[in-house]
Amino acid sequence: MSCRAIARHCTRLHAIAPACAQAGIIAELHNLVVSIIGCWAVALPVLAACTGSAGSAEPAAVPPPPPPGDPCRYPGTSALERVHKWSFGCATGRPSKPPQGEATVLWLGRGQSLGQGTPINRQCARLTSMAVSRATGQLFVAGQGRLFAMPLRKVETRPAPIQIEPRGLRVVRLFAAVKGSRPPILLAAVAPPSSAGRELWEITVRGHRATAAPIASSWFARAAEQFFSRYDTSRCARGDHNCLVVSNRGPGHRDAAVDVEARRAGNTRAFADYPGTFIRDAVWANHERGEILILIDRRCARPGWIHD
Repeated sequence: MSCRAIARHCTRLHAIAPACAQAGIIAELHNLVVSIIGCWAVALPVLAACTGSAGSAEPAAVPPPPPPGDPCRYPGTSALERVHKWSFGCATGRPSKPPQGEATVLWLGRGQSLGQGTPINRQCARLTSMAVSRATGQLFVAGQGRLFAMPLRKVETRPAPIQIEPRGLRVVRLFAAVKGSRPPILLAAVAPPSSAGRELWEITVRGHRATAAPIASSWFARAAEQFFSRYDTSRCARGDHNCLVVSNRGPGHRDAAVDVEARRAGNTRAFADYPGTFIRDAVWANHERGEILILIDRRCARPGWIHD
C-alpha cells in the first residue's frame, strides 16, 4: 500500500467514529477506536519514512533512467541540455553565465603556464565558446551574438567575421562541427530573430558568409552514440574519448582547472591547473602533442576587434 493510501485509510476511520457515537453503537465505536489506534501505530513510522525532510506524503521522485548508451546519468530533458552535456561534459550542468568581461584565445602545451602560452588573438572580445573544423583546419569563435573564423595555427591571427543568413540570428554558443564537412557545418545554440528562446541550428560556412537552418529537437533524443557519430565537439580527441572538462573553482570562480575524461562521464585525470583565472572553454588544438586552446578572461589594452 502506498504512503498516500495508508494516510487515506486511517483518516477514513477517523471520519466514521463520530457517526458511530451519534448512533449509539458503543461496541462498534469501541472496535473502531481500537482500529484507529492500531492503524496510526503502523502508519506513522511508514509516513515518517515517506515524508523525510521534505514533509511530503509521497516518496521523492526518481529521475527516469537514461537511454541506452547515454554517458550522462541524467542528461536533462531538453535537446539543448543534452547537447550541452555531451559537448562540454556531463558534470557541468547548464551553461553558467560567464563574467561580463573580455576574453582571448591562448594556445597552450602540456605543462605550460599561462605566461608561456601563445596568444591567438591579442585583441580581446566578449567571446563565449569555440569550435574546430578539423576537416578545413579552422577555428571558430562566438561572441556577442556573432561568429568569427581564423586558421587553426599557432600564430596570432585577426579573426574574420562571418555574415549569417537569416539576418538577425544571434549565435549564443558553439557546440561542435559535423565530422568531415567541407564546407564546415557547425552546431550552435542560437537566438533566431523570430523566437525569444534558444534553439539548435546548423550553420554552414562558405568563406565569409554562412547559412543557418534549425535542427529538429527529436534528433537529439537519441542515444549519445548517434550524436558523436555525426558531430566532432573538438573538446574530445575522437568521438567521446579523451574529452576536456573545464571547472572554475575557488572565490569568485577564479581558479580554473582543465581535466580529461577517458570517455564522456568516465574516469578523469588532471591536465592542468590555472589559478587566478576564469576559463570559458577549452578544445584540443593537437591531442597527440597535448596542446589545447583555452578561452580565457583577460583585460586587454588594445581595442576589441569584435567592435570593428
